Amino acid sequence: MQTRRRAFLVPLVVAFVAGIVVAEDALKERLGATRACEGAILLVGEGKGAEAFRELLAACGFTVSLASREAARKAPPGEEVDLVVLLPVPIEGGIPVPPTGLPSFESLKGRRVLGMGLSGAACFEEGSLLISASQSWSHDTGPYPVRVPPSLQESPLANVLTEPCPVKGQRASDGGVYLSLHDTFGPLPGKGVYDDGEFPEGTIGIGRESMDGHHWTIAKQGDYVLWACDSSVDTLTQDGLRFFVNLCDALVKAPHEELRFSPKKYLEAGELEATLKGGYRQKYYVVPKNPGTVKVTLTWNGENTMLLRANLEAYQDGSADDGEQPLTATFTVGTGETGEEFEIELGSFDLPDGKSCDYRLVVELP
Repeated sequence: MQTRRRAFLVPLVVAFVAGIVVAEDALKERLGATRACEGAILLVGEGKGAEAFRELLAACGFTVSLASREAARKAPPGEEVDLVVLLPVPIEGGIPVPPTGLPSFESLKGRRVLGMGLSGAACFEEGSLLISASQSWSHDTGPYPVRVPPSLQESPLANVLTEPCPVKGQRASDGGVYLSLHDTFGPLPGKGVYDDGEFPEGTIGIGRESMDGHHWTIAKQGDYVLWACDSSVDTLTQDGLRFFVNLCDALVKAPHEELRFSPKKYLEAGELEATLKGGYRQKYYVVPKNPGTVKVTLTWNGENTMLLRANLEAYQDGSADDGEQPLTATFTVGTGETGEEFEIELGSFDLPDGKSCDYRLVVELP
């Protein structure tokens, strides 16, 4: 009886293994890699989507391990890991499952990290990175392209369009390339990054929304990269898959970069006169010494409209205003909040790139 059972199972096992080989060969053919990749990658995530990413990267030659978010949080990656990829959150009924139990940002220091979608935005927020949830906007990802800038050729990611998988895309006259990462509209929520006009030194844009001059779907700060979409292997186009693989390959090889932050501009009570460039946003910080109401008033010399926001992390009625001048934003500082810093942000949606306007900001502190 056991002999007959073994004889029955052998063809099934052979067929199963053959199916895996065929699927892997089809994946390799779709990627068109010109060489095998090297390096150890730790994927952090769960479910079929995570397994699909593991199969994708393993087919390219990477040594790939997969850990749940809880396991990765309890046991930080070892020295043998070249790249940590925080995989997208699952989508249930068109709604993303909030990322929980992620590895702490502190445990990932000194590592190259590719954070995808809401998982990446949340983890990088813990480290106060520019490429994080606080600098992001939520959107539904569609088949519209992203634009890879020609300036990327002067970075450690110079070969991200060519090696090991040739990416086709559509060439722009200035040397940039347009890529369609996905072939379908949502549900693929994302957390893209706004560059405040231009990224500071130490942060580079990798893939910008094609219809917007300052919103980036993929960006890098130090050793950390935000891939803002909650993509899956199934929703990525051929170019999308190839670009993802190439980005992993480039990050594994890239030299470590120091994490740098721009100095913050602090304001006291009083007046400030400055100039706003089109497409830019400017941020200031106040540190109230007493509880009470903070009032900020903005006026300017142009016909354009403006935006004024204050204390965004704890939104209060009246803490944001936009439109024609003057604009006023107020918020209340509690007794236990004295000595803390609060952000003030201003910008304009209809001031074109290349134009500017002078403005006057009046700050009243309790």
